[in-house]
Amino acid sequence: MYTARLLHQRLEEVSARWAPETRFNRGWTTIYCGGKAVFGVQRFKRYGVQYWFRLDAAPDMTFPPGVTTRAGKGYFYLGSNPGQLADETLQTVCELSLATVGVSVGAAIP
Repeated sequence: MYTARLLHQRLEEVSARWAPETRFNRGWTTIYCGGKAVFGVQRFKRYGVQYWFRLDAAPDMTFPPGVTTRAGKGYFYLGSNPGQLADETLQTVCELSLATVGVSVGAAIP
């Protein structure tokens, strides 16, 4: 079972070069990069603990078996077994989310 804390730590690790700032809310966390909310972790009664990303559509990527995807209005979610995601895959989705909100992914954010 994947806890929200564990998933959040992974997001902070893969986004470290963009100087992430975490905000904790009741039921979800938000990671800000460049002053914009770009991704986080949320607990849903129906879906369990999931990563969320600011994306307008599902990325054109293949995810491991057992990892469910879900698109919402302006958001993309990864759940069921999100801990199965490789760090490189997670970082790619984070980069897409950063690009969606207009934050450059080419260099570290001061």
